[in-house]
Amino acid sequence: MQSALPKQLKLTEDIETLLNKIIAHQQCVSNKYLAFAAIFQREEQSHTGTEMFFCRRADKVRMDARRLMRLLVRRGSKPTPQVIPKPDVKLTMTIPEAMQQTLKLEEQIMQTVNELVQVCYQRQELDILRVQQIFLTQQRKLIKHIADNLTILKRVGNNLGESLFDEHVMKPIEQRRQINIVQRFPKNVPEMMLLKTPIHQSQLPYAPTVLTHGIHFNMPTICQQPHLRF
Repeated sequence: MQSALPKQLKLTEDIETLLNKIIAHQQCVSNKYLAFAAIFQREEQSHTGTEMFFCRRADKVRMDARRLMRLLVRRGSKPTPQVIPKPDVKLTMTIPEAMQQTLKLEEQIMQTVNELVQVCYQRQELDILRVQQIFLTQQRKLIKHIADNLTILKRVGNNLGESLFDEHVMKPIEQRRQINIVQRFPKNVPEMMLLKTPIHQSQLPYAPTVLTHGIHFNMPTICQQPHLRF
């Protein structure tokens, strides 16, 4: 059944091919990040902060792929299902090795999106250009963040240095991100506050006195803010 959209709104064949290519690549990357998270969650590794980072990146990359699928459907095209290969990872992977692979994967995503931007610029697809340019800005910041992490890992060394990096660099960052999510989406606070690891008192915006969903909160402070009531 053909789409009822006028020809002016339909995507050209080259843009549709590139979008399907990016979707398939992002699904592969998401599966690989989930494999990384599973490795660092094992008792032999037990790097909680790094595991939280890769879980969040897997969700983010998968959501980007879903967003492109919706774009294809809106423009009268169809997402093409492709075979997703099994992630090739080793169980003895270290944090520097995982970060090095992450940097390469994110650079590959950025390269494919750059190809899409060039084709969209030639075809005057301004709506896709606007969205992808915002994505590229975020991607550059992410690549810089991963490169900074690699620099820190080279300085601290292996074994004990990796544990210190996970505990004092990765874990506080991921916990602050979860607190920001709770503050931005107060309606989903009970579900989102089921954190895997306890949060230190200095990282909370409220004085801890009462234990609620795994986190201590000052109940009078919450009652003064109606949007944070449970």
